[in-house]
Amino acid sequence: MKSIWDKDIYVKLISALIAIVLWIYVGFQNPETESVFRNIPVTVNLPSSTSNMGNLSVITGASYKVDVTLSGKRNVLKSLKDSDIKATVNAKDIEGPGSYELPVSIECSRSDVLILRKNPDKLKIRLDYILTSQVKVEVKTESKLSTLEYMIDDLNVEPEFISVTGPAAEVSSIKKAVVTSKIDRSDSNILQKLSYVFYDESGNVVNSDYITTDTNEVRVSAKVLKIKSVPLTIDLQNNNNLFEYKIEPTEIKIAGSEDTINGINSIKLGQVDVSNITGNEKMSLNIVMPKNVINLDNTDKALLSFSADNLSTRIIEISNIELLNVHEGYNVEIASIPIEIKVRGRAENVASVSPEDFRVYIDLSKTAVNEGTYEVNVGVEVLNNKEVGIFGQAVAKIKVVKSAA
Repeated sequence: MKSIWDKDIYVKLISALIAIVLWIYVGFQNPETESVFRNIPVTVNLPSSTSNMGNLSVITGASYKVDVTLSGKRNVLKSLKDSDIKATVNAKDIEGPGSYELPVSIECSRSDVLILRKNPDKLKIRLDYILTSQVKVEVKTESKLSTLEYMIDDLNVEPEFISVTGPAAEVSSIKKAVVTSKIDRSDSNILQKLSYVFYDESGNVVNSDYITTDTNEVRVSAKVLKIKSVPLTIDLQNNNNLFEYKIEPTEIKIAGSEDTINGINSIKLGQVDVSNITGNEKMSLNIVMPKNVINLDNTDKALLSFSADNLSTRIIEISNIELLNVHEGYNVEIASIPIEIKVRGRAENVASVSPEDFRVYIDLSKTAVNEGTYEVNVGVEVLNNKEVGIFGQAVAKIKVVKSAA
């Protein structure tokens, strides 16, 4: 009996020894260890909307990542994937926009591992509402061209507004988008594609990595016009240096394409027949611009003033009268000879003229072809370079009869 008992104890001891050896072996093959899981993405849990501006959004912190150190059996840790580990930041209790430093929470899908460390253990995040606004584009021009000789006209920008989306703090601070157009050539038509800069109400540049726009460039078009001052002129008929006159204003400033302006040396106010001027008179005349020319002086009227203070008049009788364009089959007789013409000019010039200094005629081309007595206008030309003029309209009576067969 004793030998059997001793043998049974021996077997048990051997079994226990083998179990211990196996346990030690297995422990060495799958020991407790640590492992670092890097770049685990962080999810930010946001609060529900409590504002008419919508939900808060993560401005900075949405792409943060952390390193997580876990402890556990080697084979367990080796079997873990990054997706088994979740890193979160709880921002559900945040009530408004701002920057916040919040702790990072780590969860693992395996319960047989320990979470030892996370790096960083806190994250600084910024929350804000997302706002979209339409910002007006302003064009600032810079030019080396002389402002006395050239001007920029018909300045346009397309689009006129830029759609800006981003954090409310940045978007609401933007008051304008400014594009700078540099014009250093006198070309008539300018077309440019340009980038813009955002400014706040104080004139400070607004830069942000968190705003987006619907376009990065705008198109600017303009015309470069040449500026020139030119005199106002008048075409005086039948003046013969009689009247002293002046035009107010004497000149105006105009603008247009360089080719057009180079071809303009004056602006004509039209024609005025001084034979109908009785004395010191003033008249208002329209200033009419040529096509594609701009009047820069903002006045569309000119005042033409005549002075007759140094003029005298004289009546001269003329008997030598020409008949022009007598209709075939008719005879014409002048019934009022001599014809009186009124001559006007400086006293010394008026006194020196005689009937031989005038050509007097009656043009019948527009007279009715009928027998009868008519009163017709008389044409008068001043001869021999005499500096006098005709005052008023001379008339004559004529008698028209059919020619004898």
